[in-house]
Amino acid sequence: MLNVLTGAEVVMSCELSRPKAEVKWYKDGVEVKRNENCRMEVDGRRMRLTIRQVTEEDGGIYLCDAIDDSAKFEVFVSGES
Repeated sequence: MLNVLTGAEVVMSCELSRPKAEVKWYKDGVEVKRNENCRMEVDGRRMRLTIRQVTEEDGGIYLCDAIDDSAKFEVFVSGES
């Protein structure tokens, strides 16, 4: 579980058993698409999803899915303190 403040950056990463595996990221069952606020990176077997400026809409359950490997992240977003 990741607790993140609105406007902060959040990084989720997973390490796969197979390098160069095709990976898709999902949020609440919907595939995440790369955009100016959302970056996907590959570093060997490590896959990262970075959301640069989190909004309340970014909260939810994220899945790093590589067919035979997966990792789940639960992101909770709270207002600025």
